[in-house]
Amino acid sequence: MTMKLKTKLICIFILLSIVPLIIVSVLIYRNGCQRIEQETINHLVSVNIFKSSQFDRWVEDSRQSSQELAQHPLLRQYAAVLSSHDTPEIVYYRTKKKLIQDHFLTRLKFGRFQELSLLCPEHGTILASTSGKQEGRVYNGQAYFIKGKAQTHVQGIYYSKAIEQPVMTIGTPVKDVQGNLLAVLAGHLNLQELTRIMEQGRELRQTEDTYLVNAAHYFVTEPRFGQGFALKETVHTKGVEDCLSGMDGMGLYKDYRGVPVMGAYRWLENHQMGIISEIDQAAASESIYQLASFIVWTTLAVIAVILGVGVYFARSISNPVRRLVAGTQEVGLGNLEYRVDIKTHDEFTELSRSFNQMTEQLQETTVSREELRKLNQGLEQRVAERTAELEDMNAFRDSIMQHSPTGIVVYNEDGQCVLVNQSAARLVGASMEDLFSQNFRTINSWQKTDLLSSAEESLRTGETQRNTVTMTTTFGKWVHLDCRFSTFRMKSDTHLLLLLNDITGLKEKETTLKRKTGQLQAANKELEAFAYSVSHDLRAPLRAIDGYTRILEEDYTPVLDDEGRRLLGVVCSEAFRMGQLIDALLSYSRLGRAELQYSEIDVGVLAHSIFYELTTSKDRERIVFQAKNIPRAQGDPSLMRQVWTNLIANAVKYTSKRDQAVITVSGEGIGDEIVYSIRDNGAGYDMQFADKLFGVFQRLHSQKEFEGTGVGLAIVQRAVMRHGGRVWAEGKIENGAAFFFSLPL
Repeated sequence: MTMKLKTKLICIFILLSIVPLIIVSVLIYRNGCQRIEQETINHLVSVNIFKSSQFDRWVEDSRQSSQELAQHPLLRQYAAVLSSHDTPEIVYYRTKKKLIQDHFLTRLKFGRFQELSLLCPEHGTILASTSGKQEGRVYNGQAYFIKGKAQTHVQGIYYSKAIEQPVMTIGTPVKDVQGNLLAVLAGHLNLQELTRIMEQGRELRQTEDTYLVNAAHYFVTEPRFGQGFALKETVHTKGVEDCLSGMDGMGLYKDYRGVPVMGAYRWLENHQMGIISEIDQAAASESIYQLASFIVWTTLAVIAVILGVGVYFARSISNPVRRLVAGTQEVGLGNLEYRVDIKTHDEFTELSRSFNQMTEQLQETTVSREELRKLNQGLEQRVAERTAELEDMNAFRDSIMQHSPTGIVVYNEDGQCVLVNQSAARLVGASMEDLFSQNFRTINSWQKTDLLSSAEESLRTGETQRNTVTMTTTFGKWVHLDCRFSTFRMKSDTHLLLLLNDITGLKEKETTLKRKTGQLQAANKELEAFAYSVSHDLRAPLRAIDGYTRILEEDYTPVLDDEGRRLLGVVCSEAFRMGQLIDALLSYSRLGRAELQYSEIDVGVLAHSIFYELTTSKDRERIVFQAKNIPRAQGDPSLMRQVWTNLIANAVKYTSKRDQAVITVSGEGIGDEIVYSIRDNGAGYDMQFADKLFGVFQRLHSQKEFEGTGVGLAIVQRAVMRHGGRVWAEGKIENGAAFFFSLPL
């Protein structure tokens, strides 16, 4: 019997532990395999999305850089001279030299372009180029020249026979202030940057590869396992064929080497190219093999431990049972002196003690009736005490139920109300008796809302359902309620629990907040419209003043004396300054209307670019400009360029009277924001007037000392605040100034 009980216990232990363990291990392995495969696919898809967005941003940044260069006033002047047929040869070559040295070569330092050229708008002849051998060549058949005369055009990647390598070219019209075409600016992009974008992250996985393919099946960037493939080798894998048909997807196929891979592909409609990311199937399966090995060895180790524990517990149970059976046999044979001594520190010890007490009682010949009476009284007292405890617990539960501010209603599986509290009756405008008589499947207001379907769904699935409803109850009360359904079981019956909370106050606050938000938006729009209208209305009298002063200047200068001519000059100068103020006011008003387009900005490159645009070579001999290790920013590129242009222009202007000027740009992460600063050793200002710095038309220096509109710093503050940042400044008279602004991380 002992061996039979022990065997049964071990079998039960195995069924209850080892079998579920094996099943769980198999499920974990299958789920792990699926997750590893899905994570690999998700990674490849994410790589495609990330790198295609980097590609788009790189092209857009290059387009903006080309447009900014084409709109530079000096470049327009140089283009007018070079494209004119009457320009003397010496002037022509001097102008070309200045254009190349001061603008083209400066732009090439930033690494975005590998060659910049200026083309004649009539014949497509290269007038000036950073590559001397290109000058004089004609490119009137290229798309970037033909379409670039009307607007900025990005010509997709193609093979250039002139420079014997793949190129991507941006053509931008150069126009004078009247909109007349002066030339076409052509920039060959540095495709090494595009290759670098595709190569990012390769080092993390040995077989991961990302490359671009054009619509003609040619490699656009170099694949990981090939050299010299760009625009020279074609690829016809299944992934490439599906991608070039305009599909986005993933699959298992052989790559351009014939190696089985797991790949994801994405069609780039704007560039008529596809981006392919692949990883060898063997490499992707390594994690699965490691998972399988780990699960197998772990399962075997756990099984060994379980078997040992099972044998131990089987013995600890069967041995005391065997000794109790032997004791029972001895007592059955009449040996009332026999005692069972079991010391296992569990229920078997109590059982052996009870067995010994039983044998002692059997030895007694009589039992006292008084003792029996006392025993019955003790039992009755314990039953009464337990009954009182249960009644107190029920009363405590009922008190909580009735005093809860949350409405509580319980329905049985047939839909009939079986429990309700006073709060629920008050919320729906009924009495508790009215609710007890209801079946939720017949409540009309539930059928008109989602409450009935939510209740049925909770009963069917056992999951909690939540609804926020506004309705008129069956009892005529208009309510806003937050309703939650959940199920529970009592013995074998299923019940539906409904919790009700009044959210009328929250709804009223939400309505008030929406109304105030709408009023604030309307007020902002009216304010912006007013500023825009005032600025435009001021232009009409300003144009009249400018016209009449020009007539006086051209026709009546000989009649006027020196004082008259001086006063006429003052009128012209003030009219011009008024025009600048209007332009500044328009720029300030537009800041509130434009929608922010966030992207990553290289602040260091941006600061250097703006400094070179705002200064001449003579200025740069006097100014030491420092901007190193500047953290990148997340923001709207257009507004951030306007912020840095105003701040750097401010520093250049107020250091103009220094023989040796120093301008320093820096940035660092502080807490949950990045703080940028620009310092100079210029004229500085008095800190007691610091509160006026960022006001519109507020200036701390006279127009005679330093020209300006008084709107630049106001534009900086408004642009930074639209990004959720803040602006402040420090300064001291004749000891320079420092301007700071922050952007959230």
